[in-house]
Amino acid sequence: MTPDTITIRDPKQLGAILRAVRKAQSLRQDELGRISHTFVGDLEEGKPTAQFGKVLEVLRELGVTVRLELPNDMDRVRFNRYLRYPTSSERPR
Repeated sequence: MTPDTITIRDPKQLGAILRAVRKAQSLRQDELGRISHTFVGDLEEGKPTAQFGKVLEVLRELGVTVRLELPNDMDRVRFNRYLRYPTSSERPR
């Protein structure tokens, strides 16, 4: 079975999906690692100013993978020239 793919259009949609994933795993908001239940609640309500790093941490805790779909008409050579990673071990596969 392949994982489901969902296109996210806004913070409220992301929050609703995260809430559904969390509840489907029978997890409480306070069971998501070092993230406060207040932050998780705000995120699930669709708070548009949530800190991106913390959002990624919640996603990791829930086992959700984030992928970016790049534009088809983009110049890949130029993209690769401008792309910088902090370390080579963090390059996507």
